[in-house]
Amino acid sequence: MAYTPDTTNPYAPPRADLHRARDKSDQPRSADRGTRLGAAILDGILFGVIAFAGVLLVGLVAPDLPAEAGALLGFGVAGLYGLYNAVLLATRGQTVGKRLLGIKIVRADGRPAGFGRAVALRVMVPNAIAYGLILGLGGAEAVAATARPDAAMTPDVLIGQLAAMAFVFGGMLLIFGSAKRCLHDYIAGTIVVKA
Repeated sequence: MAYTPDTTNPYAPPRADLHRARDKSDQPRSADRGTRLGAAILDGILFGVIAFAGVLLVGLVAPDLPAEAGALLGFGVAGLYGLYNAVLLATRGQTVGKRLLGIKIVRADGRPAGFGRAVALRVMVPNAIAYGLILGLGGAEAVAATARPDAAMTPDVLIGQLAAMAFVFGGMLLIFGSAKRCLHDYIAGTIVVKA
């Protein structure tokens, strides 16, 4: 005789439909890789245009200024754009490029990322590691070589710069995993989702 569970028994073990698919409608949808790349390219183009415009503006306003000082002031203008993006990341989870393409950065659980995760952990920590590799493996000459193209390229400098590039590009290659997250996403505990 086959056993049939008594549904009126309050001491019967719980039953669950294990084959039913979990409803993911409340989970944020991950942004696709192409959109993330497009946003990064847009941010890079905007940064370059603003830096160029800043250098050009300084050259027009103060033509007697030495070229190095003009370039430094122009990049200071671009630095202000970087600061603006940091504020946007901290408050909205978006840079200008991410906003134009409709994606944003959130914590892995979907809550807003905030300054600590979106800027400090996601941007500053990986940059500090990359520059730490350059300085630690290549010495002070390696840091100078990143700023001056005419600086001597010694083996130590080359090793430091190659290690930093391997760290940066290796971290970006993680996006091809199933989670679609880069190393900086894992460091900060963030994901990029459709806004």
